[in-house]
Amino acid sequence: ILLNHVIGTEIPSSALPAATYAPTLSPINTTANAPTISMFVQKSGNVVTINGGPANKGTTVATADIDATNGVIHVVNDVIAIPTLVNHVVANPDFDTLQAVVTSTSGAFGDQSAVLSALNGITAAAPATLFAPNNAAFTAATTGSGFAVGATAAQVTKVLQYHVTAAGNVRSNQLTNNQSVPMITSPAQNTTVVLGSGTVDIKDTANNLSRVFQADIQCSNGVIHGVQRVLQPQL
Repeated sequence: ILLNHVIGTEIPSSALPAATYAPTLSPINTTANAPTISMFVQKSGNVVTINGGPANKGTTVATADIDATNGVIHVVNDVIAIPTLVNHVVANPDFDTLQAVVTSTSGAFGDQSAVLSALNGITAAAPATLFAPNNAAFTAATTGSGFAVGATAAQVTKVLQYHVTAAGNVRSNQLTNNQSVPMITSPAQNTTVVLGSGTVDIKDTANNLSRVFQADIQCSNGVIHGVQRVLQPQL
């Protein structure tokens, strides 16, 4: 928890973009060279929020830029908890639609409580990898000629499950070209990794390619890769 409050680079508040991820010094386990937990930092005016703020077990900066000989200190209002997959989805506004779908209990997306419960039940001992579509991806999939227009609650569940693999904490440097990745649909359906020159795409059952735009968001119980298209399973 203490190391989850430290970034290995000196970052004054003036250098912060509107939103960014930074690796903390907190390793996910005791394995040698284990990846470290990600921190999501968001800046709006003079307000800096960490991991979505205190409502999401994060915090806000109370006093910024206390300079030191070997770095800089930003005083925060709360202890920053180690974020889970769900915490990091909630923290980033670019995943707001994904959050809305997963937390739905009625309406257009139906009751997805079982999916949310499954995500909350993922543990550090048996981590998962989540390919998280951004808001624009859901807009494209659920409007106009999008494949998910008119989907039933059961079909929405299958779509959500098709973005999660129980194959472990699979970071981008562990992906190989043409790798087949089993997702947690029942029965299992696979995606395929397509590596380009400095790019990673995930190919779904309809042969659509979804580009990874944000890789390796490290959580306590798995890793998130943000993707630009909702993956389409066989419905």
